[in-house]
This record gives sequence, structure tokens and C-alpha cells, in this order.
Amino acid sequence: MAAIWDDLVKSVGGNHLKWEINDTNPMAWDEAYEERRTSMSRGGITQNQIDSISLLGAALHANDNRMTITYELFRDMVKTVGSKGTRFDAMDARVGYLEARLDSMQNDLIQSFNELRHVTTNMMTRITNISTRDTND
Repeated sequence: MAAIWDDLVKSVGGNHLKWEINDTNPMAWDEAYEERRTSMSRGGITQNQIDSISLLGAALHANDNRMTITYELFRDMVKTVGSKGTRFDAMDARVGYLEARLDSMQNDLIQSFNELRHVTTNMMTRITNISTRDTND
């Protein structure tokens, strides 16, 4: 979990900060808030960003650190705290590329299926015609 917070904090400009969640003391998050706020301010992070990060940390802590962080949630968290970096833009671009590629593959598959259906229908028509002709003879 600490690695996620390290990345999150680095993305908003606090490269020298380290995050730890103390599972043995649920109040550790609140007790260390002032120290983190001061440290983050020195790292160029605004009060809004600090509050957002703290709320996210408290939410994770309240869920016993079992909260699933999906790509979408993480991206939204970074947008909430105001990412200054391009790492997440690059991730968005990669996801966008993969989604577009998947759409393209899906369209190719549909087109191939339609062509196969057309060929199969033509074959069945020919077989029927041949069958009908043979029975008429």
C-alpha cells in the first residue's frame, strides 16, 4: 500500500515524501496529519491536494486497507489531487489505444463473421439448387 501512496504523492510533486500506514494504530493517520501537511507544503502541494490525499488515506485506513484500487479509481484520485506529471496521461493514452484496438478487432471480427455468413448462405443456396435439379432429373 505504501508504494501506491509514494507514487500518488510523487505525482503531485512531493518527490521526497514517504507514506506509511500503521495498521496497529488506527489513529496514526490523524496524529501524523500535521507533520504530513507541513512536509507536503514544502513539496509544493496545495492545501486542497493535501486534504484530498488525507481523505483518501483515511478511507483506505477505515477499510482496513482492503479497498480495491482499480485503474479508474486511481486515475480519479490523481485527478482529484491535481497531477502535475505526465505518467497518468501516458497511462490514459495507453488505455485509450488498447480500447481503440479492441474496438477495431471487434469490428474486424463482426465483418469477418458477416462475410462468413454470406459465403455460407451462398453455399447453402447452391447446394439446394443442385439438390433440386438432381431430383427433377
